[in-house]
Amino acid sequence: MDTRIAAEADRLQRGLHLEQGPLLRLGLMKTGEGDHLLIVIHHLVVDGVSWRILFEDVQTGYEQAERGEEIRFPEKTDAFRTWSEALARYADSEEQLNEIAYWKRIGETPAAALPADEGPLEAEETGGAVSIRLSREETTQLLNQAGRAYYTEINDILLTGLGLALREWTGERRFVVDLEGHGREEIGEAVDVSRTVGWFTTIVPTLLDLGSCETLPGCIKRVKEGLRSVPNKGLGYGVLKYMTAAEHKRELNFNLRPEICFNYLGQFDRDVTTGVFESSAYGTGTSIDPNLPGEYKLNLNGMVIGGELVFTCDYAADTYRMETVERWMVCYAEQLRRLITHCTRQAHSEKTASDFRLADLEPQEASG
Repeated sequence: MDTRIAAEADRLQRGLHLEQGPLLRLGLMKTGEGDHLLIVIHHLVVDGVSWRILFEDVQTGYEQAERGEEIRFPEKTDAFRTWSEALARYADSEEQLNEIAYWKRIGETPAAALPADEGPLEAEETGGAVSIRLSREETTQLLNQAGRAYYTEINDILLTGLGLALREWTGERRFVVDLEGHGREEIGEAVDVSRTVGWFTTIVPTLLDLGSCETLPGCIKRVKEGLRSVPNKGLGYGVLKYMTAAEHKRELNFNLRPEICFNYLGQFDRDVTTGVFESSAYGTGTSIDPNLPGEYKLNLNGMVIGGELVFTCDYAADTYRMETVERWMVCYAEQLRRLITHCTRQAHSEKTASDFRLADLEPQEASG
């Protein structure tokens, strides 16, 4: 049964066609222990937030149908086209153009290149994948406890661990990583896309600079402050690159080519596992052609599945042997465990500069 489902999942994944369609396919696998629904959608029309919207609607409709009620979904939000038109107006606004100095500095900051394996690489495909997994207990500590020590978000810890693992591998201390974000940020217009299905994802070159920090607290706080300094969660980088008028961005060359991409997708098991549905134990098939040349040497995607944090690293097989990536991913897992242990053992919480707004200061403090 497992083999037949895997083959059918692969067939469904290969059946999408961007120009001719379809862009969506569904397969219902009936097994002895229950039914398994596979939903396959082209990435150009769906992102991580969109999946959550779809899961919510499928559950809502299913429960209403079970009760014999008319199926009624929550109200829709603004169309993708409305968002894109608002984004076009935002592209040459004063707020957007004020970000140019920041992105110019990031583009001029020297950063380490990733080392490559030497010698001939005998790979039949252009890419491979390696995964690591934290235990349920470690994941719970990361999600619910670790952030209290330094008022961090989960990406602060995950990216500090990434920086530490890269430092141990390369001996360097400053890296530029493409960081994926949900892209649904405020742009000064009353546009609501909270329940709009589409691909809003931002890809933002992000500086991971450990500087001279040798202690875990120092590294955590430095990475946290670096992430907080990114204007509007990085939305503006892509807007400047693709939408802002050329005469407004002559200072920028957009020559950054990060070799590693990072994306934490959140707690997918929480969004799927309900009183009606739960995550299937079966695979979803191969979603990317293994012969497709990759844009990055290393591409990390993480999510919580079954209460456990799982990170998968897709790597360029013409650059690395599997053993190299396996060792590095083990190092990344070890760094995450070190950070979790350290943060959960802190008796007191410590704020950093970004936790204080200027408006929170007394007038005499702010004036100096």
